[in-house]
Amino acid sequence: MSQQIAEMVKKCESCRKESNVQQSPLLRFEFPSCPWEKLGSDLFYFDSKWFLLVVDYYSRFIKATLLEDLTISKVILHLKNIFARHGSQRS
Repeated sequence: MSQQIAEMVKKCESCRKESNVQQSPLLRFEFPSCPWEKLGSDLFYFDSKWFLLVVDYYSRFIKATLLEDLTISKVILHLKNIFARHGSQRS
C-alpha cells in the first residue's frame, strides 16, 4: 500500500507543487516493540466528509473512519472502538 500511495503522489500535480515547500525536519522516535504501542492520528476532510485516521507505527496498519459529525465526543467514541477492536493485548 505504501508503494501505491507513493506512486499516486508522484502523479499528482498538486502534490508535486507542495513537495517543494520547505518543511520542518521530522522528529525521530524509538521504534515500538510491539503493535499498538505507538500510534499516530489525524483528522482529514475528503469528498465533503470528515474522517479520523489512525496509524500503528509498528505494523503501519492504517484505519480511516468516517465521522458523522466533528465533535470531540464522536472522535473519542471512534478511537475507543478502534482500540477495543485492534488494540494491544499486552498488560
